[in-house]
Amino acid sequence: MSIDEFNRAGFTGGTRVEFLNLKFEVISVDFEEQTITIDIDDYAITVPIALCEMVED
Repeated sequence: MSIDEFNRAGFTGGTRVEFLNLKFEVISVDFEEQTITIDIDDYAITVPIALCEMVED
């Protein structure tokens, strides 16, 4: 995801992203650090936005 896409994204409850070809629920977003925290098997993992793509289910 580009920085522009990240800044324009409407993050709401239930937002999901694709990371490593799998879909994960977004737990939190840090606009200043440009990171997304996702839930991977009950672990909160923070990743750079450049490694994720928004998905619609």
